[in-house]
Amino acid sequence: MYQQKKLVESVMENLAFALHMKADDTFFERLYSTLINSVLDIITVHSLDAKYLFITPNSLQHFGYTQEEMIGKTPFDFIAPADAPRVYQVYQKLLKGEQDSLTVSFQHQTKQGETRVIESLATIVKAPNGEKTGFLISSRDITEVWTKDQIIKDNEERYRSLVDNTDTLITTFDKHLNYLFVNPRAAAFWGLQPTDLIGKNWRQMAPTDEKFQEYEQHITHVFSTREKVVLHEVTVLAQDTKPRWFTMSFVPIVGDDNTVKQVMVSATEITNSVLDREKIQLQTSELKEIAFIQSHMVRSPLANIQGLLQLIQDTCTDKETNKEQIEMLQLVQHEAKKLDKLLLDIVQKSYQLRQADNL
Repeated sequence: MYQQKKLVESVMENLAFALHMKADDTFFERLYSTLINSVLDIITVHSLDAKYLFITPNSLQHFGYTQEEMIGKTPFDFIAPADAPRVYQVYQKLLKGEQDSLTVSFQHQTKQGETRVIESLATIVKAPNGEKTGFLISSRDITEVWTKDQIIKDNEERYRSLVDNTDTLITTFDKHLNYLFVNPRAAAFWGLQPTDLIGKNWRQMAPTDEKFQEYEQHITHVFSTREKVVLHEVTVLAQDTKPRWFTMSFVPIVGDDNTVKQVMVSATEITNSVLDREKIQLQTSELKEIAFIQSHMVRSPLANIQGLLQLIQDTCTDKETNKEQIEMLQLVQHEAKKLDKLLLDIVQKSYQLRQADNL
């Protein structure tokens, strides 16, 4: 844009005189020769009603129109309808003398039906007596740059949307431990808005207990070593003083000079997982206790019953007379053995659980 301004300054005086004196084609031929050999931008000269009086031939390359097809028309014949009102406001400001030059970007329709993004520096041309005589516009095609910038912008918006809506608490700090970024989830943890934290210092906002002093040490460590730090199952007291558990990571954000510019701290809540695990552990403990009772306290009286049954059967002298009673005793013994085997299986399972806990 600096080169555009220098170019404008170099031709303004002669152009103002030519427009004021209604110069013939010879002047514009000389102007064309000067401009076409000086820059690759599209140079146009306009009357006060915005009609093209002169345009460099590279308009064909960018717009698909020849000089002849554009002379006598105005930029508004080619500007995308959505951008036309905004460009018209710039035109009016120049025409009213509110400013002598303005830069504006807009979408330009090509002859082939494509849309190009154009950046123009428009300057009002005045005669020596101060009378406005026309406009000089230097334009360049910035479609490729604009497209790349738009992709970056879109990606940034998508990233911000993800960060703002994630359940993970995300903050970034500078080396002085000032908050640079806080997502809504992280701010809500403290009952605040992101704007309440950004710009503040960590030491102003964080509790003074040892755990938070440890976090500060991790941030400082990452700045000095560029090494990522991960903490598993960290307990934090929330605003309602109930304990909550998180997995935390401290990640360096490195600049072009290979130094750490920021540290990102992310905390993913695992409270439900921890509580579920503790619940399972409690249930397992209770099951072990039940298994112990069944395998030891129940098995002992069962063994006594089995012994008594065998004793009754052995002391029976008249087996023929007491045949039915003996058969019933044998059935009871059979069922007692089945129950004993079941209890032995429980003992084995209980033993395996204890062995697994010891690993």
